[in-house]
Amino acid sequence: SLQLGLLVETELGKLPGVNVEQLVADITEPLEPEHFEAAWQRAVDELDALRMSLRAGEHGQIEACFEPKAEIRCRTLDWSKNTAEEREELFTHHLEGDRKQGVRLEQAPAKRVRCLLLGPSHWRLLWTFHQSLLDAPSSGLVLTRVFEVYEALKSGQPVPARTVPSYREHLEWLSNEDHDRGRAFFSTALVGFTEPTPLPFELRNRSLQPTIAGQVRASLSAEQTEQLRAFAKERGVSLKAIAEFCWGLLLSRHCGELDVVFGTTWSGREGTSLKGEPMVGFTTNTTPLRLTLTRGERVHEALVRMHSQLSTVREFMHTPLAQIHSN
Repeated sequence: SLQLGLLVETELGKLPGVNVEQLVADITEPLEPEHFEAAWQRAVDELDALRMSLRAGEHGQIEACFEPKAEIRCRTLDWSKNTAEEREELFTHHLEGDRKQGVRLEQAPAKRVRCLLLGPSHWRLLWTFHQSLLDAPSSGLVLTRVFEVYEALKSGQPVPARTVPSYREHLEWLSNEDHDRGRAFFSTALVGFTEPTPLPFELRNRSLQPTIAGQVRASLSAEQTEQLRAFAKERGVSLKAIAEFCWGLLLSRHCGELDVVFGTTWSGREGTSLKGEPMVGFTTNTTPLRLTLTRGERVHEALVRMHSQLSTVREFMHTPLAQIHSN
């Protein structure tokens, strides 16, 4: 699974900061640290995913341990007497040191919370955890619950009750799933592939050409996004199909092949809600996706084909990546 990949990447790389997530939020009102810590503890008590520890086991499996109790502390740092420039410099160094410290996955709760006082009514929250513990939707759900409990405690009101699906039960369901059909499906879908589709920098390394690494960020305006949605609706395809097709087309252009394979990511959250309450944990998985381009084929036809393929692959989205091989 993607979760195992993140864990192994951290362990093999021996770099504690790898795959560490740091969420930062500015709170522009007075904060009561005792109630805030109590709210975090309430969330840890309610959500078994926050009391989980992980380690890479034998035979490509993850060993997960759920503690009945786990204590979380919110460390408070007072930088309010420093100048604004000094505070930002302190925060930059603290963020870097916090990341390098890594996260001890074998000990629950495998996360840290820091409350930084920057001014009379200005706090900064730093929440650090490993990406293999929580996916993006889960981190938002945890913060929502923490602040919901905090507001209740601060005002002396009863804490709203929540019945949240068990992440432990979800993992047990996954481990008991019969993935034979998924393995057979991908084995057939990947017939003819014996090595990964090379990325552009890998091709340059093979030809001994210099490689320059960097980051490029681009975003669509609201108007462009709406145009894309309208295009997808008109053609009867999903936005995911368009994104995957474009990425496959880009890989094809760079490697010079009409037949490419790459990974597609699934949230894996279908069927994980209980009475309308979403589950907290890591449900993301990656599976292979194959794009075979045909000369002269219209873009619309290729998009429809991609959309249809994604609909089929979705049925096997929980198939562990480590168990997928081509014939």
